[in-house]
Amino acid sequence: MPLVFGIEEEGFIINKTSLKNILFRSNDLRQALTETDIQNSSEVYDCQIELKTSPHNSFETLENEIISNRKNIRKLLNDFNCDIYFSGSLPDFDFKDSWRTPKDYYLGIFLAFGLYSNCFQYLSTQFHVSNERCKDYKRIFNILNAFDPIFLNLSASSPFSASRDTHHFSSRFIEYRSVPVMLDVISSEIDQKNGDTLYSFYGTHRITPYGSLEMRVCDSLHRVDDLMALLALYASLFETLLDHSPNNLSFYTRDNRYMHHNTWYAAVQTTKEFHFKSDKNNRLFSLNDILEELVDFIKPTAKKIGAAKYIEHIFNIYERGNGAEHQCDIFKQTNSFYQLKNQIINETHDYLGK
Repeated sequence: MPLVFGIEEEGFIINKTSLKNILFRSNDLRQALTETDIQNSSEVYDCQIELKTSPHNSFETLENEIISNRKNIRKLLNDFNCDIYFSGSLPDFDFKDSWRTPKDYYLGIFLAFGLYSNCFQYLSTQFHVSNERCKDYKRIFNILNAFDPIFLNLSASSPFSASRDTHHFSSRFIEYRSVPVMLDVISSEIDQKNGDTLYSFYGTHRITPYGSLEMRVCDSLHRVDDLMALLALYASLFETLLDHSPNNLSFYTRDNRYMHHNTWYAAVQTTKEFHFKSDKNNRLFSLNDILEELVDFIKPTAKKIGAAKYIEHIFNIYERGNGAEHQCDIFKQTNSFYQLKNQIINETHDYLGK
């Protein structure tokens, strides 16, 4: 099967007792993370970690690797009285004394000039897809951009920052938009020049140097079933677009002049409130309208690549609400960030079958 996909997911390393983010990694923890078989890398802060899967052509085997990675990283961290927290933000993240470890040249420049942005306090998940049949990633990239708001709304899980409600469901996306423009001129692997187009690192989509398309859902997901549903949706859409035009979709237009508004709505509205405005008759579409039509469009391909059972869960996310809504509900009931974090951790690992 020519379709290949994988996931990079980011989480916070926290103290197991206090549930606060660690300020820095001890030498022993750093060595243990280097020596483990789990593919991982550091992020801007020592308390942030990224887990990477191998490339897969089976959703079942990829799901098994994600579950294994999460279980094993938690087991490793337990030896250092630590745990892992998967979410777009840590509600009471303490960055003032946290050790910053820029891993790329652009981050070094960025911080050296004092242009630090809050966007580095938020985490995301990246979906990668590739297919040897795809001869023009730029064409597919430009089409897929129109679907970004859908993934953004379904993945939103960063409603809190610095111990307060931001009134945004995807703060990472909003912070990305505020990154200084001068960052665009800094050369790094994050800024990709493809043809005549520059894809900036804070976009939700990019063509990678590794021959894949990357969808950065702007928040990390604590539930594996949500993670797999969004990956299945993305991979099925990508594969469908290799052979079929989306022009017959009632909400799709190639150059939708409302895209900025659609992405903003996706970042600040609940799943039930989120509406997508299209150039076709200036119509407003609910997320449910879009999902029903989109799933019908990709269903034959989803069955072919083994993604159909995962995609059905998309409607469960819609009915239940995204991760940000869930966190807001927990905080409303408990008025405690400790209890919020504790419940998210328990839900994450209960799913994995401790």
